[in-house]
Amino acid sequence: MTSASDNEALVQQIIWQDVCHLIGASFLYWDHLITLDCEVRLLWRRRKTTSAYWFFLNRYLGFISNIPIAILPFLTVPPDVRNTSFQL
Repeated sequence: MTSASDNEALVQQIIWQDVCHLIGASFLYWDHLITLDCEVRLLWRRRKTTSAYWFFLNRYLGFISNIPIAILPFLTVPPDVRNTSFQL
């Protein structure tokens, strides 16, 4: 059986993991936002080549697949943790 301090330490680790992932996801989305004008100018308005399709797959697969991964941890908080306040 785990003690209350072990549970608290585990919850703190999960919170820090979620925060660090959210920071990384924020950088990813910020990068997509600030480079969108160059992408439209250099790739979307020109004839599509195989390398352009690989670029789009690489760029948007990570972008789209990261959305649920970034949101899900904040939606699935166990009920006993929801009622507990922690300070970071």
